[in-house]
Amino acid sequence: MEDLKVHYGAASKAEVLRKAIALLNVVSRNENEDGSVTIRHNEQDVKVILR
Repeated sequence: MEDLKVHYGAASKAEVLRKAIALLNVVSRNENEDGSVTIRHNEQDVKVILR
């Protein structure tokens, strides 16, 4: 959690958790039927399975 706090410039662990919840909210609206999401990074797709 401390690494994420530094990486995102968050003032507190609570702020890190708020950001994580916001991200999960976006993901939940865009996940595939199998519970996965596809993230594009460096011109490549990365499939992340969340369920």
